Amino acid sequence: MENTYFVVLYFMIGVAFIWISGTKLSLLANEIGDRSKIGKAFIGAFLLALATSLPEIVTTVTASIIDNIPLAVNNLLGGIPLQTCMLAIVDLIIVRKGALTYFSPTTALILNGLFLIVQISLVILASSYGELFSIYGVGAWPILFIIIYFIMLYILKEHESKKKWVPVDLPKATSKKKLPSQKKVAKYSNFKLGSYFLIASIIVLIAGWDVAYSADLLTKQTPISGSFIGATFVALATSLPELTTTFGAIRVGSYTLAFANIFGSNALMVAVFFIADISYRQGSIISQLDHSSLFLAGVGIIVTCVYLWGILERRNKTIFGMGIDSLIVLFVYIISLIFLHQIS
Repeated sequence: MENTYFVVLYFMIGVAFIWISGTKLSLLANEIGDRSKIGKAFIGAFLLALATSLPEIVTTVTASIIDNIPLAVNNLLGGIPLQTCMLAIVDLIIVRKGALTYFSPTTALILNGLFLIVQISLVILASSYGELFSIYGVGAWPILFIIIYFIMLYILKEHESKKKWVPVDLPKATSKKKLPSQKKVAKYSNFKLGSYFLIASIIVLIAGWDVAYSADLLTKQTPISGSFIGATFVALATSLPELTTTFGAIRVGSYTLAFANIFGSNALMVAVFFIADISYRQGSIISQLDHSSLFLAGVGIIVTCVYLWGILERRNKTIFGMGIDSLIVLFVYIISLIFLHQIS
């Protein structure tokens, strides 16, 4: 039992470093995006998503190397509904003056969400059919996942630059003054900005490894299954940067950036199957997907569809201070945790 306390302590230390460094990393990535003048949806889907997803990547790779596949795959697939649920929490706590999706009239988000649904659906198909073939030990399905991810980024960037679809009945301007931390980062030189970004990335990588290793020990010292721990505790710990980024984006009125960060991070999680398959040398990682993994994939599709419906319809009606779509997402996620615990 004493050893378990130490493992939990190591786990919490890793979580703390992820929170602190992930917050800083998000601010730096946001500033880099502002200076490069790229579309907000692309910034969120690629730059911020990549920066804030470092813990998930290193956790999954570490879990794959130590052959804890339930922890690895459920950290990825469990992070998708969890991170999407963060939008609902932000809607409840910060927005309050209307539905979150009402303030995000961007068709690029719909494209991002549709590609995400395609990616998750392919994961389910891959698990059902089995691996097609492998190239130097890497399965065909994970290769397809990462190819689709880069296709999504290309189409997203092209779509934002052309602006073929323009929304009507726009809400009043919602931009806010920059936070003190944003003003401080804005004064950095390009060299200082890049250096701090690299340092924060390294810290997040080390903290992510600590979280993965501690979680693996917890699965061996407690009766809780690796699938459930990966889908809940580890997914929550490694999603902290996304949470802080989303909160920060909403606080400064950048609603599109908040949505793009979550959708982009979720799409990247599916693409990371490619890296996980490289790290797992015992066979195909697709063949290791279990009922918990497929259940989480299905939940990820549902909550994504709910928000796509909200972005399309843009109803500004709220219940308990949050949009109807956010309330549905929160309810679905809570129920899914109950079901997940039963099947894990």
